[in-house]
Amino acid sequence: MKKLILSVIISLTAAFSYAQSVDEKIGTMMNEGRWFELREFMETNTDSIHPFLDLYGKAMIAHFFNQPTTAVERCSDLLNSPQIDLANVASIGLLMCSDISRLGDNGQAALTLEAIDTSIKPYYEYLDSSIIKAIKTDIAKYKALSTYNVCDIKPFDSKAIIPFTLVAVGADSTRQEAINIDGYINGHAHGMTFDTGAGVNVISDSLAIAMGLDFLNVDLTAGGIGLQSARLAIARELTIGELTIRNVPFYVMTLLSGNDEADKYLSHFQIVIGRNIMETIKFITIDFANKCIIANSESDIPASIKPNLCLSNEGIYKLLCYTFEGIPMILNPDTGDAFYGHLNSNMIPAIKNRLTLQLAAKNLRMAGAGGVAESQYYEVTDLPLSICGVSTTIPEIPVLASAPTDNYGYDGRIGLATFMLFRKVSFDLSRMIMYPTLH
Repeated sequence: MKKLILSVIISLTAAFSYAQSVDEKIGTMMNEGRWFELREFMETNTDSIHPFLDLYGKAMIAHFFNQPTTAVERCSDLLNSPQIDLANVASIGLLMCSDISRLGDNGQAALTLEAIDTSIKPYYEYLDSSIIKAIKTDIAKYKALSTYNVCDIKPFDSKAIIPFTLVAVGADSTRQEAINIDGYINGHAHGMTFDTGAGVNVISDSLAIAMGLDFLNVDLTAGGIGLQSARLAIARELTIGELTIRNVPFYVMTLLSGNDEADKYLSHFQIVIGRNIMETIKFITIDFANKCIIANSESDIPASIKPNLCLSNEGIYKLLCYTFEGIPMILNPDTGDAFYGHLNSNMIPAIKNRLTLQLAAKNLRMAGAGGVAESQYYEVTDLPLSICGVSTTIPEIPVLASAPTDNYGYDGRIGLATFMLFRKVSFDLSRMIMYPTLH
């Protein structure tokens, strides 16, 4: 989705040249996926923004801060604006229909996107082929999902408890763990990994067949270290602890990379529970002291806490946190990373005066969907970290020596070992907050 938004914002900032000092800043923020900055900037500059760009920015804020009802309303207003152009119609249509789907009406999402596709079909030659492909794929996906009441959660009282164990993963001597949940898919028992860094639920090909998932006629692409083809399937019932959810979508794909060492790690991730389950529940607490995930009926996070989560263009979470004298970092909170995480090379100027950077003797190996990647890194110890004003120190974390191919607007990520520095970590995905507790 990142490429689609890029093509639109470039045209917008060129159009509104009369107020470049404000409008170009907004265009740059949207170009680079800097949604926290955009939200703050637009809250304090409401009188100096061009009306169309103001509406566009507010639509993006609603979408990326998980406010789908508001996002659909504002995207609809954009599509009815006389100032909209062809690229905007395609890009806004894709975003709007993803929010209609998120609200549970996949049939309407398919119909709406089909109507948009029909309107722009005579002008295909002027559009990027990736936009056209994304439209066709999403129409097929929404049509296939429309026959199901997707992620239909069985009602529970004030809370539902989901016990977990910490299982060792990987093959080296460094202690690395993953959150394992014992659950059932269509009545078949199997361990599952709870992964806050996964944008979708994932299951291996062999398990999807063995557990009787309904395969849908939709081919998809999953992104991780690289790109990998996947199929869409539905688990008619998923039970984890005291929680049952019906009609749960899974991406079905081969989860092994072909690298022997990496696959000793990836073999533990044959079923992954990701973001859409979290957003179905909305209010989640990972309680490390009692080794359970708690699905709450309401938020346990104080009302005074401001949002510090947003979605990335790729549909995974961005966490706003801080180190040193209020220096902000945008990190992916990823319990699927068994270590403390890592920082990208752009953070080196911020930490080099405070920490000793020592180039490691070995490369850092990262594995995930699409393969493996290796990078030289600096070994950094005792890194301060503050989330919602709650502070801790990460004992050790690698900092990449060179920029990744595409960091998607992140300064790095924090893994499960960092999560476990806290007693519990709560999520309110209605207000988009991740809130840790030390005691």
